[in-house]
Amino acid sequence: MMGCGFFLGVAGQMVKLCVDTAMQIDVDDALRGHVFAVQDSVFWVSFVAAIAAAAALIPDDGHAPLLILAGTLVYLAGLVAHALIGRGQRTPAAEVDVTVKNAE
Repeated sequence: MMGCGFFLGVAGQMVKLCVDTAMQIDVDDALRGHVFAVQDSVFWVSFVAAIAAAAALIPDDGHAPLLILAGTLVYLAGLVAHALIGRGQRTPAAEVDVTVKNAE
């Protein structure tokens, strides 16, 4: 159980790191602090709420296959939503003119 908690924490931090990086790239400098504060608060509140919900819903023997199924369905729904929302929104990379000058 401790190992699962450790790997859950590592996975959560990896996701948070990716989101933080994407946010720092995409958000304007003037709003970055405010957006980061809201994003960080939402992340930690949802993380703690998930732990509290699991503690309340998982039986004493730790066997809860319906919760595993529910979690799997939530992740699959997220993947489908990501695929549908992100479809067709990619913009091509900016064309860059690179000229090499001889250093003679």
